[in-house]
Amino acid sequence: MPIQIDRRSFLTVAGLGLGYKFIESQLPVALAAETLPNEPKKCNITEIITEPHRIERDKFNAYFKVDTGNDGWFYIVQNKNSRTKNVFDLAYDKGEKKAGKLFPPTGDPSKPVAVISGNGGKLSGTFKIYDTGDGYSVKYEISPLINVPSHTTVDSRFLLDVDETIKGLPLGMVNDMVARGIEVYLAKNIEDSYYHLYPSWQAYDRQHPNDPSKPWLEMKDDGCIDHRNYSNTSALYTQKRVVIPQTHYEYGTRKLYDRVGDFSWTRHTVGHEIGHAVDNYNSNDYHLGMDSSKGRDKRKGNEDWYSQESDFLTAFEIDKQRMDPEIKKKVAYSWCRKSEIGGQVEGFANIISAFLGTESKDGAGLLFSAFPRSSEIVREKFLPKFGVKLTIADIREKIYPGYQKIAFEMPKKDKEKAALALLEIMTNSKPGTINSVLAEQSPPCCGR
Repeated sequence: MPIQIDRRSFLTVAGLGLGYKFIESQLPVALAAETLPNEPKKCNITEIITEPHRIERDKFNAYFKVDTGNDGWFYIVQNKNSRTKNVFDLAYDKGEKKAGKLFPPTGDPSKPVAVISGNGGKLSGTFKIYDTGDGYSVKYEISPLINVPSHTTVDSRFLLDVDETIKGLPLGMVNDMVARGIEVYLAKNIEDSYYHLYPSWQAYDRQHPNDPSKPWLEMKDDGCIDHRNYSNTSALYTQKRVVIPQTHYEYGTRKLYDRVGDFSWTRHTVGHEIGHAVDNYNSNDYHLGMDSSKGRDKRKGNEDWYSQESDFLTAFEIDKQRMDPEIKKKVAYSWCRKSEIGGQVEGFANIISAFLGTESKDGAGLLFSAFPRSSEIVREKFLPKFGVKLTIADIREKIYPGYQKIAFEMPKKDKEKAALALLEIMTNSKPGTINSVLAEQSPPCCGR
């Protein structure tokens, strides 16, 4: 049944642009394209409505006005809280449908009667409208990588920000992740995400409260200590899951961070955690997680995390030794954490994020400047495993204009230092038996 709205309220007020914040703007009215008989009618969104006095903001985030090319009125409705299958609904007049004032039938119920570009709604996807006989239904494809489980919902603006980010990633890489059984798991809060998936983590947080007298990331001479617990963790990757709660708590306080509308943070977070999934793709524990049957015959190399392979580790240690002290402070999280597998996993994930275009230009430049040799190893060796082949010209044009290719040479003194550092890393880690959680930083990443 179509949603009932007061049509009069839509007749005189200018449209609002829906982006990361709702900024008032007038959208141009585009004419509906001519449509061949029995083919879906091609339409455009001409207005975005978000004002509280025009829609019920406790139920809906926006109404998208559609130019049908006829006299009838038609709106796509963005629900406030949703899962992947119910982000959008429709509002229209059933009498106008019966009178033929909306969309002509195609004669095939499996074929949409209208295809509506999402561009006017600041979305990259396409809406498909189907005639159900007594009404219309709408389909909008959300990336199959995303899972919002049945016990929770998220704000549809947060969900669509994640979806838009994933749709901007290389399709082959996303398809590989889906085939492997990897997922981006979204939930309303830490209770519906971390504590629901792993109940022992709630007990851990009770036993390990924050100490406000210490910073969340405490630097030491030989590295750093991350003092957060799970309630402060804005996202993490573990066992084939990228887990991102919409809200989490600030370290040392009970202030709640809500990531709705924070698109730059969402882009970075998704890219960083996908970076961990890339790193973990071929490791001995790749089969852990929800569906161990997927991807068993799709190994692409050896059984270590990619960031544990000797050429990356050696390049990473040389980059650390030669790094400018000020830059080293700014990117501390990318190298300093101590764990079973070493701090290089965070650097690897951030480099992947930079190459995927999910960092800001300045953020990507900082990472490439800090880890030039490590970046080249990732670009030349690991990204091509997922069909991602970036030239230097590509990077300079699309990601960071100052990217420099630095040959991976090893003077004798560096080789001796790197060998000692590599020996220490390999001695203190246990490749292939990793079960540690890789957590995304919060507040935003050191060095951004």
